[in-house]
Amino acid sequence: MAVKLGKNELPAGHTRDDFKGFGPVVTDDTVWGDACLFDGGCFKQGEVDSNKYYHIAVVQSTNNNKWFAYFEFGRTKPDGYPNKPAFQFTDCATKEEAQAVAEKQFHVKNTKRGKWEKIGSKNRFVAKDPKKDVYVVRPTATRMVGLPCCANIANGDAKGVAAAVAPKKTVKRAKKAAPKHDPQTRKLFHDLIGGAVTYANAVMTGGKGKATLPTQDSLDYGRELLDDAMARLKKVGDDLKAQVNDKELKLLSYDLYGRIPKHKPLGAPERTWILSQDNIAVWRLDIDALETALQGQEIDIEEDTTDPLQGIPADVRYVPPTDPLFQFLVGEWQGKTKGHTGWWPNATRYMSGTGKSRLRIHNLWEVQRHGDRATVRSNQEKVQGEMPKTWNNERPMFVGEKKRPDLNAAERRLFWNTNTSLLFHGTRSVNVPGIVRENLRFPKELTGVAITGAMFGPGSYFADDWSKSAGYCSHPRSIWGGGGNVKGRKSFMFGFDVVLGHPHVAPGPRGYAGPPKGHHCVFGKAGHSHVANNEWIIYHKGYCEMRYLAEIEW
Repeated sequence: MAVKLGKNELPAGHTRDDFKGFGPVVTDDTVWGDACLFDGGCFKQGEVDSNKYYHIAVVQSTNNNKWFAYFEFGRTKPDGYPNKPAFQFTDCATKEEAQAVAEKQFHVKNTKRGKWEKIGSKNRFVAKDPKKDVYVVRPTATRMVGLPCCANIANGDAKGVAAAVAPKKTVKRAKKAAPKHDPQTRKLFHDLIGGAVTYANAVMTGGKGKATLPTQDSLDYGRELLDDAMARLKKVGDDLKAQVNDKELKLLSYDLYGRIPKHKPLGAPERTWILSQDNIAVWRLDIDALETALQGQEIDIEEDTTDPLQGIPADVRYVPPTDPLFQFLVGEWQGKTKGHTGWWPNATRYMSGTGKSRLRIHNLWEVQRHGDRATVRSNQEKVQGEMPKTWNNERPMFVGEKKRPDLNAAERRLFWNTNTSLLFHGTRSVNVPGIVRENLRFPKELTGVAITGAMFGPGSYFADDWSKSAGYCSHPRSIWGGGGNVKGRKSFMFGFDVVLGHPHVAPGPRGYAGPPKGHHCVFGKAGHSHVANNEWIIYHKGYCEMRYLAEIEW
């Protein structure tokens, strides 16, 4: 018969290190299955910050092989570790008895306290009583709570299959084989992926230590929640106060923080964290960075032994200063007063936050994502057939397509006829690997609401002036960059070929869900659309191709 020990009482003769933990791990609300471990999180209930967790594990003593059900509960500190956690063991005769005790407690804390309610696009598990905590399943790749033996038990995807500690993968190569990537590219991704891990620790713990990372399923679920929040914004409208007070947006926010416990100071004003037009974009960037960090933990990045891109479907090549492509795009550095002689650094009116600073490009890479070029060429042919005989002839400034050494004669004609140009896209350094992996992501729900940092709706934004894109990079003077810098590295900016076709010139900021009929993009025109710098926005995949990545400073 199961015997419950006292609160915070260890079994006689044991320390916290004297136990073995097991999978599988609970992955779905209300479903215990054949599990031996549950991680639950309660972000907020009853309008009061809780930041609570509840951990259940079936463990076996390494001293005498006895079985126990183990419960641990409390609040987490900013560093992700428990703050004075309470725990309790139940001494059981068999593993099956320990599982039964654990399952009963799981249903008390999860199943019986929650209900399924249609919120956004699907039924989600929420509290029956907003004054009581319901601990939703919080899938984690690693955990800082519970006994040490459970720290690295992986979530099992298959029900009933014991989850094992996920080993790091080391890809071996033949001793005399040459490295697949040049040294500069290897170093770049080593630094960027390592920087994403460091950033994940900061964003999850408030900079206080190593983070408990969510699983890939949690991150994908988080993106679904953001899509649902975007859809809800369309109904709620542009009023920020209405968004913060909207019940559905609140529930989506609670669910998101419950599944992905991103650091939030206790008592922070709701407007700073409720899923509103002000913070959805940052959440998307952070989920992308967390994904890079999660993938970065799976492989040991060692000199010449692993793929530094970690399976990213792209060919990346360092472009040396002697290359004609470098000479065209960057040119020679003539000092801080004159800057570079190439096209990229001189494509500016100096009308953004960079002032009169000269752009210095320290390193340049050519990037070709697998399959993207064929898709873009197909869409260029489509746009070419749709271009009206007379159109507004709005083209980007500093068009250099007729002189580009990376285009042949036929491509130059196609680019000109479809208004395709090489444009700039700035981003946080920690988000570079994710963009190279996935290209620019488009939310499933393109609302008619202007998102903060995206005045013309949730599309992909490009600039024809590098100083505009600089405001989104990891740099102390960036407007929207939001940190995310990588130690030992400068800022980063992409060059994309973007199919603009016939642009719609926006009369002013507005939450476009796509270009009006007969147009292929939205053009926020400086001096006309209530913006100081040109902004070019596309709303669908397949109309931009990543071409270059520059490491920059100004």
